[in-house]
Amino acid sequence: MEPVFDRTGQLVAWLRGDYLLDPQGHHVAFLRNNWVISYPRAYVGRYNRGWFRDLRGAAVGFIHAARGTPPLPATEPAPTPPRPEPAHTLPLIGLPPIALRPMPVWSRVAWDVFVGVAVEEAAPGEPAAAAASAAGERRA
Repeated sequence: MEPVFDRTGQLVAWLRGDYLLDPQGHHVAFLRNNWVISYPRAYVGRYNRGWFRDLRGAAVGFIHAARGTPPLPATEPAPTPPRPEPAHTLPLIGLPPIALRPMPVWSRVAWDVFVGVAVEEAAPGEPAAAAASAAGERRA
């Protein structure tokens, strides 16, 4: 298993073949033709050259072999990989969205939101409806 890190260099997941597992070994997403597909949300981004990128092309996570931009942060030492749970049944998925070019920037989307296991919180002063609308745009 290969450790996956976020923009701060913290371990956020494990890549095991075509499956993404959370740090405890639970399946949260999978890869098909370089697309990252979460179990609850379908297409969430792309995996290419060691980078996990959101649908806008901004980096969300990486493995040690990542090449290109943005610059890699220092990473924490990876712990021993967990014992993975059995894989979920793969959901039916439609056609992928149009792929965008990778951007040399980090996404504002946190890893847990990217893979669909958490919901993005509204920024202070931002109405909850605006955050929900933004979340809906990401799912489209």
